[in-house]
Amino acid sequence: MNKLAIRTEKQLINRKKNFQKIVDILNDMKVSFFLEGGVLLGAIRDNNFIKWDWDVEIALFSNDFNNKFNDILKKLKSEGFEVLNYNNSFHHLKINVFKYDDPKISTFSLFGWTYNNFNKCYVRKDIKIPKKYLIDMKKISFLDRNVLVPTPPEDYLEFKYGDWKKPLKSSDKVEYLTKKHYKRNSLNLALNIDKLIKKFF
Repeated sequence: MNKLAIRTEKQLINRKKNFQKIVDILNDMKVSFFLEGGVLLGAIRDNNFIKWDWDVEIALFSNDFNNKFNDILKKLKSEGFEVLNYNNSFHHLKINVFKYDDPKISTFSLFGWTYNNFNKCYVRKDIKIPKKYLIDMKKISFLDRNVLVPTPPEDYLEFKYGDWKKPLKSSDKVEYLTKKHYKRNSLNLALNIDKLIKKFF
């Protein structure tokens, strides 16, 4: 299936049910999380999922995620989610799951974001989120759930996408993310420096 294909109404209904279930799981486990990526863009711009978005990104803070990683993984499995893959190393924390649909249609990606002292921002691989967007997050109502979002969300989306109000159908990060948000190989260096600082000081 084409990664950017338009999802059917049935597929979007399944996505909504799965989203609600994951939100409820994280809330019950008292895990702090916020919307990121295409699901955040859809929530703010369209008050719905983007029909050609291939995954739903739910962001967690690495310290919290790391402490509850195995419990979250176990709970997702017990609720019928199938695990596509996962990584439990601290700086690359993630769990990718799906339910009902083929994973090419709709995957839920739980990602850990680590605070980087060197850059004063939260990082994941080559992507960064300045701390100012995450220190005083507010909740929005989305698909019958109240969820945290980077705040103010419109400013963050401009930082992330540039002209975020204009729909862009692409799976190439270079095309849809700004250079301020995504810069290949730049943050890996900062992350390594941060590790050395923590190790020796």
